[in-house]
Amino acid sequence: MRRLRLLSLGFVCLSILLVTTNAYFPYLETNKMFFISCDDKVLDVFYGNIFNNARVITYPPKPFNTFNQIWTATPTGNGGHKLATSKDTNYFLSIASDGSSIVVHTQTTFYNQVWKLESIGINPLAFYIKTMDGTKALTKGTDSEVMLSDAQPANSNQIWMFSQMAPVPTPNYWNNCPCFPWGIPPANGNTPGKVATGRLYLIKNSFTNKVLDITAGIALNNNPLTIWPQKATTEANNQIWRVTLQSNTGNTYKIASILPGTYLLTVSSNSIVIYEDLRNDWQNNRYQEWILEVNDPIQYTYTIKMAHGGKYLEVSDGMLMLNPIRTQTWIFAEISPPDPSNCACR
Repeated sequence: MRRLRLLSLGFVCLSILLVTTNAYFPYLETNKMFFISCDDKVLDVFYGNIFNNARVITYPPKPFNTFNQIWTATPTGNGGHKLATSKDTNYFLSIASDGSSIVVHTQTTFYNQVWKLESIGINPLAFYIKTMDGTKALTKGTDSEVMLSDAQPANSNQIWMFSQMAPVPTPNYWNNCPCFPWGIPPANGNTPGKVATGRLYLIKNSFTNKVLDITAGIALNNNPLTIWPQKATTEANNQIWRVTLQSNTGNTYKIASILPGTYLLTVSSNSIVIYEDLRNDWQNNRYQEWILEVNDPIQYTYTIKMAHGGKYLEVSDGMLMLNPIRTQTWIFAEISPPDPSNCACR
């Protein structure tokens, strides 16, 4: 995929002396995603190569393939947090055996992976990232270096901003109707049917009975897709898709998320991701085109096949994959917007 545009993340590193408190930022919730930045650089797993003792550095934020720069914060129950890389959430920000280098490592029972996030006080998004005894702090060094050093309240290189990925707003076609509030499941939300262009669907794998789901509900280029249990309607934005027939073909479709922006079901290096619409890029546009073949005209099950390459979208060991041989089918369960004629939305 080509480089398209740089996300405007607004990274800042405070450079003034601030009074610290023992408060903890209340929004560091499990499964939330953050960029962790100081100055104009973010914490980054070196080259995105995930293995035990892989180096963590600081690096300018990237416009795509950013998951080695995104972190999740999970409370440990003792006032601490573990910080996992979103590239592989089994690997955590850790203090290396030399006592100063910063790496990622699979989970251990030691405190070298547990961090005290100490709020700066004046800015609820700014923290010291300290060892649990408070004596050492994560420090931005020269160039790209990250290290553990003595905690110094006046040291701006120890102040880190947690920039949470923006929450996904509720689609307007539900918000605008006072008598169809978001949260009431549509009557036909679980009914398989014939695919019609421009309609909204949950796309459910017949083998697993789970649906296509955008990881953490984040609209971001190259965010991977997963297969996940169907969510309640109030939380299902990242599981709803608009299916649109391409005008120049008979059975080729584009499958777009309803999340903000125009992000399509895309094949990128044999991975299944979302990526913004590449209709003006003839070379890569074909990796966003899918052929929907009716497998059972009574039950309305379909196969989902790449228009370019002919491989089938399927599930193996709980993960999406491309299979040259068809072995599974999908159900398109329609989700209908409210009918304005039925309430005071007119």
